[in-house]
Amino acid sequence: MIKLNLTGVKPLNRKLDSLKVEANAITKQMISTTAAATRDNAVNGIKRPPKTGEVYTTRFYTNKQGRAIPYGTRPAHQASAPGQYPADDTGLLAANINITTTNLGLTARVGTPLMYGRYLEYGTSKMHARPWLRPSLQRTRTEGRGRFRTLVGNMIRSLGFRR
Repeated sequence: MIKLNLTGVKPLNRKLDSLKVEANAITKQMISTTAAATRDNAVNGIKRPPKTGEVYTTRFYTNKQGRAIPYGTRPAHQASAPGQYPADDTGLLAANINITTTNLGLTARVGTPLMYGRYLEYGTSKMHARPWLRPSLQRTRTEGRGRFRTLVGNMIRSLGFRR
């Protein structure tokens, strides 16, 4: 018969419990940071020139049949081309990109309550998409991966764990 005696279990369990708390805090921090960066990237993409679409000097409204009806003049507006971030005209979309957190900070949603935000993101049968949210998230993901690895590595090393 072989008898095994494992020592240091209690200190190891304390470190592992501490690791859970740290990991939860880092996860919340990364979710919050990622949501804010995604929102900032979206706002900057909308406000940042250049846009290469048409230049409009006529005001339009949409009637009940969905037709654009001209009704006067306006200062020149450079629209965005399909595939570009939407051009900022009134500032309404950029001002209404919100972050909502749930699940004790473990879930964040970035978006807008404005219906036309969805139309711009995905396009319609009469308009090509001018995506603003998905490219912003992709840019944020690329920027954030290294930050997350560094934070987790530092947390693990601070608790005395080594590779």
